[in-house]
Amino acid sequence: MSEQLNSQNPEMEDTGTNGTPKYESIGTAKSLQGSTVSFHNIHYKVTQRSGCLCMKRKTTTKDILVDLNGLMKPGLNAIMGATGSGKSSFLDVLAARKDPAGLAGEVLIDGAPQPPNFKCLSGYVVQDDVVMGTLTVRENFRFSAALRLPSSISQKEKEDKVNRLIKELGLTKVADSRVGTQLIRGISGGERKRTNIGMELIIDPPVLFLDEPTTGLDASTANSVLLLLKRMSSHGRTIILSIHQPRYSIYRLFDSLTLLVSGKQVYHGPAQSALDYFSNIGYTCEPHNNPADFFLDVINGDSTAIAFDRIKDADDSDPDRVTSSRQNIEDHLVQEYRGSQYYGESKAQLERITMNREYSVKTPSRTITYNTSFSTQFRWVLKRTFTNLILNPQTSFAQIGVTVFLAVIVGAIFFGVKNDQSGLQNRCVMSSHGRTIILSIHQPRYSIYRLFDSLTLLVSGKQVYHGPAQSALDYFSNIGYTCEPHNNPADFFLDVINGDSTAIAFDRIKDSDDSDPDRVTSSRQNIEDHLVQEYRGSQYYGESKAQLERITMNREYSVKTPSRTITYNTSFSTQFRWVLKRTFTNLILNPQTSFAQIGVTVFLALIVGAIFFGVKNDQSGLQNRMGALFFITTNQCFSSLSSAELFITERKLFIHEYISGYYRVSVYFLCKILSDIITLRTLPAIVFSCVAYFMIGFKATVEAFFLFMLTVALVAYTATAMTMAISADQSVVAIANIFMTIAFVFMMIFSGLLVNLPSIVEWLAWFQYLSIPRYGLTALQINEFVGLQLCGDIPLNGTLPPGMTCTGEDFLKNQGIDYTAWGLWQNHVALAIMTVIFLAIAYFKLRFIKKFT
Repeated sequence: MSEQLNSQNPEMEDTGTNGTPKYESIGTAKSLQGSTVSFHNIHYKVTQRSGCLCMKRKTTTKDILVDLNGLMKPGLNAIMGATGSGKSSFLDVLAARKDPAGLAGEVLIDGAPQPPNFKCLSGYVVQDDVVMGTLTVRENFRFSAALRLPSSISQKEKEDKVNRLIKELGLTKVADSRVGTQLIRGISGGERKRTNIGMELIIDPPVLFLDEPTTGLDASTANSVLLLLKRMSSHGRTIILSIHQPRYSIYRLFDSLTLLVSGKQVYHGPAQSALDYFSNIGYTCEPHNNPADFFLDVINGDSTAIAFDRIKDADDSDPDRVTSSRQNIEDHLVQEYRGSQYYGESKAQLERITMNREYSVKTPSRTITYNTSFSTQFRWVLKRTFTNLILNPQTSFAQIGVTVFLAVIVGAIFFGVKNDQSGLQNRCVMSSHGRTIILSIHQPRYSIYRLFDSLTLLVSGKQVYHGPAQSALDYFSNIGYTCEPHNNPADFFLDVINGDSTAIAFDRIKDSDDSDPDRVTSSRQNIEDHLVQEYRGSQYYGESKAQLERITMNREYSVKTPSRTITYNTSFSTQFRWVLKRTFTNLILNPQTSFAQIGVTVFLALIVGAIFFGVKNDQSGLQNRMGALFFITTNQCFSSLSSAELFITERKLFIHEYISGYYRVSVYFLCKILSDIITLRTLPAIVFSCVAYFMIGFKATVEAFFLFMLTVALVAYTATAMTMAISADQSVVAIANIFMTIAFVFMMIFSGLLVNLPSIVEWLAWFQYLSIPRYGLTALQINEFVGLQLCGDIPLNGTLPPGMTCTGEDFLKNQGIDYTAWGLWQNHVALAIMTVIFLAIAYFKLRFIKKFT
């Protein structure tokens, strides 16, 4: 088998003539010594609450992982299980990325307690791509190197490392190509996945975890990715991955395999021994059957080789009885594993690890550490944020388009306003607008499955197999779950877990009715319990427990939940520089969020300027000025809705990079704020003011112009800050926009135009102090109307019509507005204070957002 695997391990170059990745020769690669990851008595449960809030709620506890023991050595270790078996949760526990609440047991690294900042030292490739799509492959690697490598490493060394990784991963030809977004054509899916892996390999992690790395990839691409992982594991890296249903060509690459059923182990041992194990317990895999499919079939109760019969009176149409049958299979598998050689060997190894030391079940703390300073994080995050912003069309053309639409509508409403009091009606209408790699995977094809070194199968958070991936089929065969000919092992495992396998060695209860969901559930639970029981009685479980016992020997074992610690290799300044650089690069290279927005802003200013062009110093000019100022103020508020996406769209990227130690929360926050305020708020405000102010014909003084520009910018800042404060903890942009729209419409009512503020009842009057448009409109009114003469066409000794005012001061006095110098600046102070408060709320929401799965 090893010779076959070697024949499947091509030398690394960049790209072959057929477009498939080739790789650089591994002879020059630096051999690394991966860490051994041992897990001891891992138990994870969650608390679920049901019932109405107004009534007494029922609290229940669900076990996700149940008494998992074993170890992952340098090589390719796979964790397998059906959907809901707990393999991803298990992977997160091993990677110290699981919420410690409800977690018991301990994970050791080379026999020592898991470092508090282990998640910053290890690599973790999430299931979804989290690289910045608007940046190139090289730019993403540089970003990772700048923030995750210590400052003691020179820039030249970092650049050399980036270039070496690009070559080793076969990404040379696409190194300077953008990764790609929904609107930007980028690199292929396999190249994106290798880019994600490269982001983690920057730090040469002792253990590399991967959560279902083949998700969304075609068979050929998935094979290339797993061959890459196999090549890395063959050079001493510890690779742990979760995978659902791999093809046989992938399965055969596994060194170790762990099978889980309902969170219980039914196998944990050498992957190439799993088939023999299952064969020994009565589950024999047929020729040409995919071992991965076979294991899942056994777990689901669908294997024809299940070592015990279904209850003869069961009717498969009865869901309760089907579930009961499957639960029996699960219990059988768990029991078989715990009595197997693999379980004994595992226990022996674990005992040797823990020999001569008191074993503690206390969970280690989790700490996030940083290798770079705040300024470095801030610089790099801000750079990347701006780069992404500029290259992202959704945040530019769309926003400008909405701005133009609003300008045209409002301009049409106010078009040709007469020199009389009819403007009042118009205003009312306007108001209505070498590494240890651990990954989780669902159901890989056989060509992927064979790449695994180790496999762990989980069912409902329980292990039904944990051991060498290539031994998993033998294990299931030994416990009575045999894979049929030409059947995909991954498919077979899931069938067994679900109780649908034709190879299960015992019959369903014949009088069961599969149409009854309760009986189906009961049958599946029986199969699950059987698988867990078989695994816990297996050789792999024993070996795993033995290994864990050796690891934990002579040390205290604690059940205390670990805290989360994040460490950084770079200073704040380094992080700030690189993040800011990446943010601005992303922003600049995205024309939809930079040049397009400026263009739309200019267009909007021209439209508004044309509609209100050359306002006169008479009563019609008074009305036109009020309409223009009100529109400008409200438009700045509603234009800020685009900032609701600022943290939502990059949530996965931010959480992954933050808990991996790329940068501090404050660095990311400052960079995002600077990129949004400078490019999408300040520049549009300046451009709009320069165009619209003089076209409309506002007060022609330098002081008045700059006060106008300052007010427009402050309104935009405050509205944007409020949008961020509301949306920072939201996961759906549409929900955040609904909240913001309601808030702005409510604020418009108290802006001072739609209703006379002094006339509002006392119990509602205080709402005006929360209105952003009120402060902006009041400041613009004072700036424009003080010193303005509106009765140039009335004789000095003439009689003024009722309701007419001749000076701007009289108009402001009638509106109850204090037009003194302090009356003007207090609006700016209020906007500034509101901006600071809203930004603080947004930061603390981002700071305490849930970052663990």
